[in-house]
Amino acid sequence: MRKLIVLAVVVLLLGFLADIATKALAESQIETTADKEAPEASSDAAIPVFPFLPPLLVAGKVDEVSLRMTHVPAGPVFFDRLDFDLHGVQISRRALLNERRVELVAIERGTVTAVVPLPAAAQALPISDLTARVSGRTIVVRGAGVSVSIPMPAPDLVPCAATATLQAGRVRLTCTLTEIPRALVEALNQAS
Repeated sequence: MRKLIVLAVVVLLLGFLADIATKALAESQIETTADKEAPEASSDAAIPVFPFLPPLLVAGKVDEVSLRMTHVPAGPVFFDRLDFDLHGVQISRRALLNERRVELVAIERGTVTAVVPLPAAAQALPISDLTARVSGRTIVVRGAGVSVSIPMPAPDLVPCAATATLQAGRVRLTCTLTEIPRALVEALNQAS
């Protein structure tokens, strides 16, 4: 009986370690992909789920994957932050088990949030006097006698129609995804 208990503890410990290692591998590969898409930015991926492996092995899904990028270039400006929050993420079990790589297949939904500082000309005005909107691939900020344009990050990084809101000294963009950006999938699959 004692040997059975020791064996069960060892199996649980190995399963726990495998879960942590596989999740760390997946997060690392997502970060590598983000670094390829925006080399000047820094990135941090998280899969805030435990346990990670059982739902992945049973259903091929992970409840949540998030990616945070900072200092993201967009033409002559840099976005402070670019966040991807993906839910209902389907990952290829075959690729994970056979090739030890993360291959994203689909998502149920996701959100992209981007934050960029207001240009100096707009920061001088009270936020109540400003408006912000997205026009094509540009954020237009207007106020009393001021009109400035801020380029958006590459379409691969913000692939959906965003809405702009003003915050203290910043513009915040938000958009909703129903598909993983194709460039992100391709880069991740090539990085693996």
